[in-house]
Amino acid sequence: MTTVKSSVKHVRYVLGSLTAVLFSAVAGAQF
Repeated sequence: MTTVKSSVKHVRYVLGSLTAVLFSAVAGAQF
């Protein structure tokens, strides 16, 4: 059960960083 929790946390972290990179890329393209 702990492994599932850690994997979910890792996925959330990766998704968050990916979204941040995508957002910065879009903002850089707009301005």
